[in-house]
Amino acid sequence: MSDFLDTLKVRMLDAQRRFNEVNLRFQRTQAELQAIQLEYTSWQNAVKNESAKEQQELEAQTPGRPPSPTASAHIQTVTPNSISDVNKTDLIRGQLQQHPAGMTPAEVWRAVKAQVPQRSYVYSVLKRLKDREQVTTRRGKYYLRAASKLEEAKQEVVVQ
Repeated sequence: MSDFLDTLKVRMLDAQRRFNEVNLRFQRTQAELQAIQLEYTSWQNAVKNESAKEQQELEAQTPGRPPSPTASAHIQTVTPNSISDVNKTDLIRGQLQQHPAGMTPAEVWRAVKAQVPQRSYVYSVLKRLKDREQVTTRRGKYYLRAASKLEEAKQEVVVQ
């Protein structure tokens, strides 16, 4: 074999070794990112639940006072008459926005079941959002897509 071909093979093996090392570091970093996203979401849910609980306790302690909006703006008090007043698509889109690590349809339904009485409706809304390319799916989880700057600009022009 020629010296040139030997040199190429040595360089290729070196590049392959470096690629494998970097790829392994990338996979570890990606796993760490997913774990931190899951932890962040868990803490976010805990804060939301505790805030709502404290707000309910505060309202229970002052019986003459009308109920005030809850501590977090995305929690809504729903009565049987107001279920139809809630935009269910926005509600589901909001849940997906709060969970950047993605949600399964069952998790979405558990989060909105007070406002959306039928589980099958959650699936139809998720399909509609997917068809409109507002959400993506990976490994059974739904993720809200970030609107591109161009789409946001178009929406602003249409509104004005």
